[in-house]
Amino acid sequence: GRSTSAADHVVERIRKEGGKAVSDHHSVVEDGDKIIETAIREFGRVDVLINNAGNLRDVSFRKMSDKDWASVL
Repeated sequence: GRSTSAADHVVERIRKEGGKAVSDHHSVVEDGDKIIETAIREFGRVDVLINNAGNLRDVSFRKMSDKDWASVL
């Protein structure tokens, strides 16, 4: 299933500590534009976007070969 409770719990903890956070429950596959819209609406901009899913390399960026880096891009 698509439970949103874990993300909502993290947001709650961040806010409790005085931080600003929002969770977005859209699909990264189908609704990436809506995720960006949520970030812009809540924070006014997007500074960094990290997609950490789908292409695992067991090395740091510094140690990654050009071939592996190209496959990530």
